[in-house]
Amino acid sequence: MEEAARGMEIITRYFSEFTTEQIRQLEMLESIYQEWNAQINVISRKDIGGLYEKHVLHSLSIAASFNFPPGSQVIDIGTGGGEAGGQIVAEGTPESVAKAKGSVTAPYLAAREGPL
Repeated sequence: MEEAARGMEIITRYFSEFTTEQIRQLEMLESIYQEWNAQINVISRKDIGGLYEKHVLHSLSIAASFNFPPGSQVIDIGTGGGEAGGQIVAEGTPESVAKAKGSVTAPYLAAREGPL
């Protein structure tokens, strides 16, 4: 869990508008990825130590800054553990995902100025 604390420090340095539940879910990612990575190699084993920086931070950064071409479709896969983990939280246009309840990505899409 020490790596998760360092990882969340990296994330919250750039993004701070998380609910308590979203923070809890993001903190759980390290153990979930370690468990699943041992079984099905979700990400490179060399990358597991950089999970928060190389995967989570980069994904949030894309959502916060990418200019989506007209007609783009995006998908937000949840970070929760257990049976709900890895489930689709939202899918559709960036505008519709920006309004999705329960999406960690939604506030960052919604906060963008101008067209998504």
